[in-house]
Amino acid sequence: MSLIRQLTAEQEVMIPVYLEKWRRIALSTQPINRQRAQAAVNSAYAAIGRRSPEVFFVSGPNELKDTLDSNRSWTCCSNQARRCSRTRC
Repeated sequence: MSLIRQLTAEQEVMIPVYLEKWRRIALSTQPINRQRAQAAVNSAYAAIGRRSPEVFFVSGPNELKDTLDSNRSWTCCSNQARRCSRTRC
């Protein structure tokens, strides 16, 4: 597969369309489809030959904080891009 070096005129015209599409998606406050999200994670990890991580869904930052605070076995590692795990860093 070769790299694209230049966009066609049709592709250039579509840039604002895709920008708007992804802006709406990024700013959406609609709940996610948890089954689809889990399937996407599983698929991505399978594609790279890795075991899927345990995925947790929370309704927002406050619930995440409460969840992490209530389970002291979780450790968030700031030196690992804020990745959280049940083990020590």
